[in-house]
Amino acid sequence: MSEFSIPVDFLDNCIFKAKPEYSMVYLYVYRYLSNNLKVPDNKKIAEDLRIFEEDVLAAFNYWSGKGYPINGPVAPAFDKSSYKPAEISRDGEFSFVCDSVEKSLGKILSTSDRQTLFWIYDYLGFSSTIIIMMVNYAMAENKGKMRYIEKLAISWAEKGLYTVEAAEKHLSDVAIYRSYERRIKNKLGVTGREFTPSEKQIIRQWETEVKPTEKQLVEALEICVARTGKVSLKYINGILTKWKEEPESKKAQKGKFANFKNRTDIDYDKIEIEAMKKRINRS
Repeated sequence: MSEFSIPVDFLDNCIFKAKPEYSMVYLYVYRYLSNNLKVPDNKKIAEDLRIFEEDVLAAFNYWSGKGYPINGPVAPAFDKSSYKPAEISRDGEFSFVCDSVEKSLGKILSTSDRQTLFWIYDYLGFSSTIIIMMVNYAMAENKGKMRYIEKLAISWAEKGLYTVEAAEKHLSDVAIYRSYERRIKNKLGVTGREFTPSEKQIIRQWETEVKPTEKQLVEALEICVARTGKVSLKYINGILTKWKEEPESKKAQKGKFANFKNRTDIDYDKIEIEAMKKRINRS
């Protein structure tokens, strides 16, 4: 019986932390590679694992982005300039991508621009629909530069955003967070600057875990300014986190006695009367 082994550290830090579909694809492919067997095509993998082919492609690119490439449609790493104009022009679907991107950016793409887009299309494996979504998002952010689009594509590859549904969900989450961040800025009176990465991390924690009310936020701000003389998200976070933990702690304590019931089979009045009689007799 053939066997294969995987380091425990890799299981703990990679396999268990990846999306279930990505972990299944990795283990499926690794099972073939470790036994020197030919890896089935994407359709066969999808059928055997009962997932979509798009998930298989996303898994290959996810593991490649993590530095653990497995046998799949991801080409060997090479510089974007390795793509020749003739090679790029032969792909009819990519020509459609270029036409759409030129309309969105309002300019003619240079040879370098086309090489970058083709790298996103061919190497990262994004469909024409997803690439156009990326470009439109970049334009909405007033960042319609190819360098930004390339970074965006790498980020989406790392997140495994290879389907329209996944990309739309991501963009929706970004919009919701941006709205929440603006509300926090208004409440705290922060103007003329963007939040730092550490501050953004705190705000995400407020949005998903702490969930303070506007009243709590204002009260915490007032305490922070009174004690420190400035607006400090780290200090405010400490106050809000403490307030959240207090009722949870009380609730946990209360829960210890949730099953305790007063006994009804004891006549406390009778016991007290008998005790009184004994005291009187002793006296």
